[in-house]
Amino acid sequence: MAILRRAATAYPGSVPDVWVDTIGLVPSRAFDPARDEPSAAELAAHHAVTLFATHRQGRVKRAHAPGVRPGRAFARLARKRGEREDDKGVRRRFDAMVTAPTAEESARHLRGLVQLLRAEDLGLDYGLLAEDLADLWSVTNQDRARLRWARQYSGLPPSSSDDAVTTNTSSATDPTSEESA
Repeated sequence: MAILRRAATAYPGSVPDVWVDTIGLVPSRAFDPARDEPSAAELAAHHAVTLFATHRQGRVKRAHAPGVRPGRAFARLARKRGEREDDKGVRRRFDAMVTAPTAEESARHLRGLVQLLRAEDLGLDYGLLAEDLADLWSVTNQDRARLRWARQYSGLPPSSSDDAVTTNTSSATDPTSEESA
């Protein structure tokens, strides 16, 4: 886990010790081997796994909470911190993350949010996070990801496609998770 934590700020693919656990999780159909840059899926896998390790550091409770969508987790975080206005810390960081012009900048804001989740002992579904990040960092899917997270943060019911994603991603659950959807 320590190696994964150290790779949290590293460029995907730059730390050989974590290749198998990060970009090695990405199916071959999700990247173009002819490209010299990581695909959105590789970026997402790298950041989701390394941030999970960061979140998990020194904690007894699980950081992974099956079925807890990222937008819902960040809304819970804002409520737990007593933030009622949209311009407070969590919401400001959340907005900065989803509107950042690059995946690198977005990941930096996400890292701050994960550290706040850790401090408040709140978890999220890291499989769903990885899928959402792949969409957010894909030019063709980023608006869909933003809409999905806006709905989650606002407490609106998920769309049918969100439910399908949750069902497919969260089939392997963590029985020691501290919370559920």
